[in-house]
Amino acid sequence: RHEAWLKLVECYASPILDDERALSRAAARAEATVRESADTLLVHGLVALYENEDYARAITLLSRATSGKGATQDARLHLALAYYRLGQVQNAQKQLAPLLKDDPTVGRVVELSIKCHAAAGQWDRAAREAGELVRLYPEEPMPHVFLAQVELARDHVLDIVEVDLAME
Repeated sequence: RHEAWLKLVECYASPILDDERALSRAAARAEATVRESADTLLVHGLVALYENEDYARAITLLSRATSGKGATQDARLHLALAYYRLGQVQNAQKQLAPLLKDDPTVGRVVELSIKCHAAAGQWDRAAREAGELVRLYPEEPMPHVFLAQVELARDHVLDIVEVDLAME
């Protein structure tokens, strides 16, 4: 049950849902169902990251949560997101590197990696990763959106027309 509450914290923090009341309830339930100290750090880190938007505190807590034996890949992803939101793109990329090495097909990890490369002005790499995401998930709209955003940012308008045609 605890894992489900952790996922709900993440879901309710999504800009698509953006439900602050539900986020607060899910965070409180996650805290109430903690069984291990590493989980406590993770929950408090998620609350700092998503609910309080205190990215420095989230980094502190999530760094501790990822340093233990029971560290999860999700904790590392949340830590990377906290670094990204604080503008520490290189640190975010360092957290993402082992996740991408383990499984380069996890959409959330690749999505954040694309955003990091774009923020660092590494347009070719961002475009490559976005293109790969489109190939992996051709029916999903978000990979196409990421690719289009990268191409627009690089000012490759002709590539955008190709992406638009591919989506039809």
